[in-house]
Amino acid sequence: MKNNKQYAVIEFGSSAIRLAIAVNKGRNDFDIIENLQQTVFLGKDTFTTDFISEKSTQDCIKAIKSFFQTLEEYSIPRENIKIVATSAIREAYNRDQFIDRIYISTGLLINVLDEADVCRYTYLAVRPKLQKESFFKKENSMVIEVGGGSTDCVYFEKGKVASSHVYKIGALRINSKAKTSVYGSKEYLQNISNLIQPTISKINMSTDISRKTNLVALGSEMRFISNILKPKLVDEPIVKIDLKDFNNVVKSMSKNSIDQLAKKYSLSYEGAESLLPTLYIYQEIATIFKLNFFYIQDGSLRSGIMQDVISTKSWTNEFKKQVYNSANVLSKKYNVNSRYVSSVCKYSHEMIKFLSKHYEFYEEDEIILNEAAILHEIGHFISPTSHHKHTMYIIENSDLFGISSHNKTLISMVARYHRGSIPKNTHDNYTALDRVDKIRVTKLAAILRITRYMSMSTQTYQKHKYDIKDGVLEISFDKTQDTQNMKSKIKSSTDLFSNIYGLKVIIK
Repeated sequence: MKNNKQYAVIEFGSSAIRLAIAVNKGRNDFDIIENLQQTVFLGKDTFTTDFISEKSTQDCIKAIKSFFQTLEEYSIPRENIKIVATSAIREAYNRDQFIDRIYISTGLLINVLDEADVCRYTYLAVRPKLQKESFFKKENSMVIEVGGGSTDCVYFEKGKVASSHVYKIGALRINSKAKTSVYGSKEYLQNISNLIQPTISKINMSTDISRKTNLVALGSEMRFISNILKPKLVDEPIVKIDLKDFNNVVKSMSKNSIDQLAKKYSLSYEGAESLLPTLYIYQEIATIFKLNFFYIQDGSLRSGIMQDVISTKSWTNEFKKQVYNSANVLSKKYNVNSRYVSSVCKYSHEMIKFLSKHYEFYEEDEIILNEAAILHEIGHFISPTSHHKHTMYIIENSDLFGISSHNKTLISMVARYHRGSIPKNTHDNYTALDRVDKIRVTKLAAILRITRYMSMSTQTYQKHKYDIKDGVLEISFDKTQDTQNMKSKIKSSTDLFSNIYGLKVIIK
């Protein structure tokens, strides 16, 4: 009998495959009722040879099949199972072949998470509990999880997402480069420090450290430290740790070999091997933030994925707000007029909402249009000349919270065509898109061209309404406007809209 209230997430990590089973409590809340894992060294393959070996592939197949018995015991249907992979598979040269092998052998298709997915799931994992904490609402916070292959960061300004980044530095990746020295020795620690300094510098640059910033650490290694330092708080979702106590534990552990750590703390060899580099990264981050204490939370990537799996909507209004807030932070960084941007966004939101009654749009088209509306002027920071092209470049090379690499490309293209020539197949970036995405870019850019001029004419957002009559899109404002001036400005921007929607545009 199918149980539609229980769900499972299988995660391919750098050093293990993990299974989490949860029961849905309603209102997007759940309890994890089972956690299992099988050790597989995917990270060691990818981070040293860029290739997942046949042995690791076979180990993965065995691990998943070993999970099937548990899944059957809970009567979890296949549609309630999500299987995901992170950097160890994402960066492998033979990832497609590996994914095909897993699917053929188990019937489960791996969803390879990109960096935006990872940050999104980190947000979903931590925010429900963090938003109950007063420090989270009043101060800035950096949420960080150091994994085997990457370090994931989400930066909050008073509870709102300001930015997110995924850095290619992690315990297994570090060990593969620092293992020439004795584990825990001064030389080993110095090698780690040298390897992580570029990443520490990037974290420093992406954060306003002139203002107090709290560090919230995630991951099994940090929960392990929390249990050592605060054993009485083992069931607490968030634990405050004194940095001096943390540093003393790290110093004590560095005097042990991997075998000694494994024996002393009842760890697997692999767990002991990744422990010290993970802790050392957190130690370095705490140093740049000049902290006396930090927090450890029990959230994980799997809990964030589980939150998404049981959710009835993939893009909640709350999550959209966080996505737009992050884009607004980036827009302000490039000195864009926030009042103007707000007006363009409101006009764009209402136009696509109206047009969706008559034309087909994808669920994410609204997000792509609004992100482009927020960011379309940032190219002025480089130069007013051809600023739309500079805008495209900046967006393509920025981290946009919650936005996949594919959608970021579409956003950059919509923003690029907010002015200037219409999309042409002679434009390299546009030509690289498939037919469907070309149409999406053209449809959204056509809207942005009009709403941009509406905002320029009214200066601030004004109430208005849309109507379609006899092949004409009528835009009527509640208050008297200088319609003649607006008509002259908008006229040059309506050709693309008319071509794609088959409508003339008039202002009333």
